[in-house]
Amino acid sequence: MFYSLEHEGTRIDYLLVKVNGRVESYFDACAKCYPEKLGYRVEDKHLVCVACGERYSMHNLKGAGSCYPLPLEGKTEGDTYVIEKADIINGQRYF
Repeated sequence: MFYSLEHEGTRIDYLLVKVNGRVESYFDACAKCYPEKLGYRVEDKHLVCVACGERYSMHNLKGAGSCYPLPLEGKTEGDTYVIEKADIINGQRYF
């Protein structure tokens, strides 16, 4: 699921995915391709970088080399997944 936070006129996009039964969060930005500001799309249980086409299985989003989804710190508290607003804002440079 994709989400956004507006901060100082910049929309910071991020996503939550369930990987092997656990929720993980990532910025909607590729470590290598973020200057293109195109983000990812979901296709056949894969996260696909719109800029370069690199595909990541939704079961393992840890990338190799310089192209990979940028992690966003978050944690599960009971039935809720929590991301601190400051952690989202720290990713503003990618947008």
